[in-house]
Amino acid sequence: MKLKYITGRGGDGISGLSAHLASLSDDYSVLALDQYFLRKTFLEQVAEVQSFHAAFAGYLVANSYGAYLLLHSMIDQPASASKVMLLSPVLGRVNSEKRMLISRPPGEKAFKKKQFQSLA
Repeated sequence: MKLKYITGRGGDGISGLSAHLASLSDDYSVLALDQYFLRKTFLEQVAEVQSFHAAFAGYLVANSYGAYLLLHSMIDQPASASKVMLLSPVLGRVNSEKRMLISRPPGEKAFKKKQFQSLA
């Protein structure tokens, strides 16, 4: 089985879920959203995710911020031949009054615009 995995923010391709997924497939590759990946601009991150899964036909798993980038990389692209699983995807802004935290992922406006266009 062909399997690709995009980690969450700060993830690696060696431990955790990545190690488990690697044990399930002889044809496995991972895109780790590590400190080096995260130094890139948002558009560079989206482009790298897009090239990671372009023309791939298999199982594609993306976690958290990796799932968010995957969704961005699929905007205005032909349908994927992959079977996609999103684990706890980031889908927009988070406000936590208890922790006095506001988190807004990059590209949020473009993502929301595409969501509403697809519903029309």
